[in-house]
Amino acid sequence: MSRERGTRDDDNRAMRRRAWHHDYRARQFILITLTTRDRKPLLGRLAGRSDATTGSADEPRLVLSPIGREVAEEWASISIFYPGFIPKALQLMPDHLHGILFVTHDTGLHLGRIVNSFKLGCNRRLRQLSGDATATLWSRGYNDRILYNDIKLETWVAYLLDNPRRLLLKREHPSLFTTRHEIKRAGHTFAALGNLLLLDYPMKLPVQCSRHLSNEEIAKKCKETLAAARNGAVIVSPAISPGEKAIVKAIHAAGFPLILLQHEGLTAFSRPPKTLLDECAAGHLLLLSLGEPSTRHAPITREQCLALNHAAQAISE
Repeated sequence: MSRERGTRDDDNRAMRRRAWHHDYRARQFILITLTTRDRKPLLGRLAGRSDATTGSADEPRLVLSPIGREVAEEWASISIFYPGFIPKALQLMPDHLHGILFVTHDTGLHLGRIVNSFKLGCNRRLRQLSGDATATLWSRGYNDRILYNDIKLETWVAYLLDNPRRLLLKREHPSLFTTRHEIKRAGHTFAALGNLLLLDYPMKLPVQCSRHLSNEEIAKKCKETLAAARNGAVIVSPAISPGEKAIVKAIHAAGFPLILLQHEGLTAFSRPPKTLLDECAAGHLLLLSLGEPSTRHAPITREQCLALNHAAQAISE
């Protein structure tokens, strides 16, 4: 059975949506993300418990729907129709898909052609299941991320496989994973994600470190900060400089409460960093943002650094 193929215009539109400076035909690993139309939970349902680690029936997992099983089969068949594109990993969620493709060599085909063909194949299977000749499974477009080395590949495969547990955590603690806007404190207006009660702790300690601190000075400040956290202080930091990042990492490792400030805006779809997900679910984390949401990942400016440091100081007083 032949696979439906997209048109040249489809390829050109896909190329314009992607990173124009990158050669998507070269040998590489690419992480693909697709969402279902209107984010409907068509691919399956979550089962298990977020704290299950035994590998038993309680292990967090997605129980695939009939179309979910068809999508998994369609993904596995990509290399049959396009031998230069090898599926390496797949994680289906109720309303989206993460998959990693290995481009083995320059085939002359753009990634957009393969993704479009996969989506058309899924639509064909959905129509066969539903009897609706106009049914469509996916929303328009797709997201991609280039995985430049094996370390990133291993990290992202683990991230994909952990998706069911993370979603269960969010569902079990909805208030801690809901973005709130217009939070006014100490003359600032924030967007917030996490435990807002941390703002009301009587003792909060701002952590700011010059970039010029030596390793010995950072270690000393880290020791002092950990002692304050053990005595009940909530640590507040934008974690910008190497010293601040080292201290925040130590606070995180010790399991103490933490308020992190960031310049990137928060949206309804924002989530804590994956390394802090469990801390968020435990009520030990609050993310505060001074910025507006943006699709651009611009480096932080000096003015933004100063604003975050000022805000950390202000809400700690």
